[in-house]
Amino acid sequence: GVLGGWGVGVLRDKYEFGGIGAPGNKWDTNMPMRAKQILNICTRLGTTAIKIGQALSIRGDILPAPYVKELSELQDRVKPFSTKTAKNIIEEELAASGAGSIKTVFRTITDEPVAAASIGQVFKAEMNDGTVVAIKVQRPDVIKD
Repeated sequence: GVLGGWGVGVLRDKYEFGGIGAPGNKWDTNMPMRAKQILNICTRLGTTAIKIGQALSIRGDILPAPYVKELSELQDRVKPFSTKTAKNIIEEELAASGAGSIKTVFRTITDEPVAAASIGQVFKAEMNDGTVVAIKVQRPDVIKD
């Protein structure tokens, strides 16, 4: 699975060459790299893993500093999902509600989200009547998480 390679790496770092503190042991050296890996894993796994990572990012009492530092990225810097996917979701929702399509409802929509979070992201748009609105788009498969 996704965590398997990371877990094996952590175990090797901890126990290889005689354990933590022994000459040649890579526990301290590799910890920043392993922390970055767990950040990427949380992001790839989706909403639930991101939420767990966010909760752990404030627990300096149970996690080493490199993990707290990396996981704190999940507080306000979650990677957005693709704009194409987001616009497809908007199109599907507009069609399902009978409102029309992006072109019939909005004059413009930003190409990139103005914000991204664990559950969704936000685009700025201007409706055809000139009203500026924020469009919140839920991450794909967020309910499945």
